[in-house]
Amino acid sequence: AIQSEVAENIVAQLKANLSTSEKAAIDLRPTRDPEAFDLYLQAKELINTFHDTPDWKDTLLKAIRLLDKAISRDDKFALAYCLATRANEALYWFNLDHTPARLAQAKASAQRALELAPDLGEAHLAQALVYYHGSRDYARARAELAIARRALPNNAEVYLVTGWIDRRQGRWEDAVKNLEKAAELDPRNSKILQDLGVLYDVLRRYDEEESVFDRAIAANPSSANYFQLMRAEIELEKGNTKTARIGLDSLPAGYDPDGATTSTRINLALYERDAASAAKVLAASKLEDLVGETGSQLPRSWFQALIARAQGDTQKAREAFTMARLKIQAKLHDQPEDGVLLAMLGLVDAVCVGWRR
Repeated sequence: AIQSEVAENIVAQLKANLSTSEKAAIDLRPTRDPEAFDLYLQAKELINTFHDTPDWKDTLLKAIRLLDKAISRDDKFALAYCLATRANEALYWFNLDHTPARLAQAKASAQRALELAPDLGEAHLAQALVYYHGSRDYARARAELAIARRALPNNAEVYLVTGWIDRRQGRWEDAVKNLEKAAELDPRNSKILQDLGVLYDVLRRYDEEESVFDRAIAANPSSANYFQLMRAEIELEKGNTKTARIGLDSLPAGYDPDGATTSTRINLALYERDAASAAKVLAASKLEDLVGETGSQLPRSWFQALIARAQGDTQKAREAFTMARLKIQAKLHDQPEDGVLLAMLGLVDAVCVGWRR
């Protein structure tokens, strides 16, 4: 097949050492339907780059629709089910649709992939993601990753997910080693470089963090705004408000993925005790939900409450916190296991209890 010849030529040029299973994977035709394969490739590109887009949920749902079409043309397309698992679990994990129904779709896709191709490394990787992001069952996720690594020893995502679990379990040096390996295998993957940079930030290895973000921008100039925003958020976390402002001011007008730029500007103004500027920033946004520093979408009323409290307007702040509580409760009705929403509800209740006293 043409794809096999192209893959072999690339491997030869890179002088990569392939395992027996990887050589077999090159020769294996994932589907005999060219249109299904084209739909799969389109979906894969969307899933690999969704974090660089202004609307993560819309991008992932678009990918799922493409995969549904691919599977409708070839219902034995195992790799398409693997990719569908990734899209569905991302919607669940990033609180874009943190519902039992969404998790069930991720589980079903992974299970179907394993039924169709029990030796497929990507299928075991998909199952590992379900165990990790679905139930935080790290032991079973690691077991699946071990199988995936034997089948796909040069797959960057296997090392990436292993590094995520290392990070969760406080195995910091293992996390660095695995994320660096992932970046070595896929040096143009901005998601891998983002996670590696954030890891260095957590470890306070700021020079290495800066270097990683430079690598990310050099590899993918189109992601420069995204990484500039991340840098500004990190500088704000470190208390470097002037540097954070310079970073935010360098972003083009209108660059506001899911309201993340707006929320960062609001936080910056509040850190500088400039509630009036924070109010102006919020007023300029038409979004009803903004991505906060937690990475989850928070209701507009939450930010209104923070600003009113900073202005000393207790009554207005109380009303806004009450509205935020109602909005958060409504989200929890659909996403009862969302830990970030539960934490936000706890913060609102703590503030309200403090006022009652």
